[in-house]
Amino acid sequence: MEHEFIKLEHIDTTVAAKNFSELLNDNKTYFLNGSWGSGKTEFLKEVKKNFPKKLITIDFWRLTDTRSTIEIAFSKLYPLLYWAIRVGVVFLVAVSILMTNVVDIGLSDFFGGSKSLILKLGGVVALIVAVWQVFKKKSDEFYYFLLSNSLKFPKFSKVLIIDDFDRMSEKQQEESYKLFSLINGKLPIVFVGDITKVHKSNDNYLSKIIDRQVELPFDLHPSNIWEGYFRKLTKALDFCDDDGLETLFFNKNLRDMQKFNDYVNQEFFVRGKKDRVRPEQQLAIIYLFLFEYDMYIMQISTDNRILRNEFQNDPYKLGTVRIIEKILFDNSYNWTPFTFRFNRGSYILFEATSNHLEQDLKALLDGNGSELKLAVLHSTRYSDFYQYIFHHLGDIDVSRKQKLFEIVINLSINHSYSETIDMIIKEKNTEIVRGQVRRNKSEEDLI
Repeated sequence: MEHEFIKLEHIDTTVAAKNFSELLNDNKTYFLNGSWGSGKTEFLKEVKKNFPKKLITIDFWRLTDTRSTIEIAFSKLYPLLYWAIRVGVVFLVAVSILMTNVVDIGLSDFFGGSKSLILKLGGVVALIVAVWQVFKKKSDEFYYFLLSNSLKFPKFSKVLIIDDFDRMSEKQQEESYKLFSLINGKLPIVFVGDITKVHKSNDNYLSKIIDRQVELPFDLHPSNIWEGYFRKLTKALDFCDDDGLETLFFNKNLRDMQKFNDYVNQEFFVRGKKDRVRPEQQLAIIYLFLFEYDMYIMQISTDNRILRNEFQNDPYKLGTVRIIEKILFDNSYNWTPFTFRFNRGSYILFEATSNHLEQDLKALLDGNGSELKLAVLHSTRYSDFYQYIFHHLGDIDVSRKQKLFEIVINLSINHSYSETIDMIIKEKNTEIVRGQVRRNKSEEDLI
């Protein structure tokens, strides 16, 4: 249910944001360093809340724009002036055309004796625009002139943010360097990205134009965010992380945490796996699915421990394999819930879209026994029927559940087998054992 969901807490970076904003009072160039998804954008939003200057963000990487870098920067820094110039030029050209003898709709009558002057002015503007259209890709002198002169005012209260700088192409980065050479020292500039992935970092070019490199606050560091998250996770799912699962996440960032938490809520609460699977084993499977998909495919497709042999020459992945195997192949055996070794199908993540309406699957449970029997016998874990039963077995009323269980028992007695039969038997066993455990029965009673 929604109130059971594990929710990520807001990471307070107010103090760090205030300290960073104080740096921006100087007209220097800064590089806010952090990997993709580490929380740089959220940190800048925090800076923006209590900072008197306006933060102007340009994301050249996301833009699909034929305009030059300098023109785009001018349009962001001076949007009203930029659009006033463009609209004014279009207006004068349109007026000059509409007042000619070829396209005369009577507009000239409104200008009276000024008609000749307006025609000449419009003609000059039209000529300038025509010439500009021919040479605009070869020259930025107009916007260069406007930008260089407009930034001379001492009370200019804007900060230019160049976002995703590390993801820009080499050509885009070189264009941004031209922009930097024009506006350097006239306003604060912040390049945002991963400095290790900048194209010109090898020849130390970036260090020549960056006054200060600023790291994200420690509160956004992976080791810090995951420590707090796992405290909440172990409490919500009632398990102890004794095998080092948390250490696998120390190189995963804030965006990775959001993705991982979405799957945790999906599997444990939406799909109802809480108390039906071992939490640490299901979390390990989710980790493989999101971050080591090749390992996930190998692990769910075979009962053998093949990961160690497959990645024995990769020291980085071998460390991951050892932790994962320690978690998934725990030698201890408990009655409930069944471990990954004995109930592999319950731990698999099923992401296919259903090809049946839910009411059709409900009707199948209420229909005649022969159709339900065939569905149980021929469905696999990848079928809609299996997934529906697995998700809703705890919600099905007693009479329908008993009907389903009797069909499964009869099929088993006749030596029939399917993954649905196996799943229902294990779920029934878990239900019985859980009830006995709650009544403090001894191990002999359980057997």
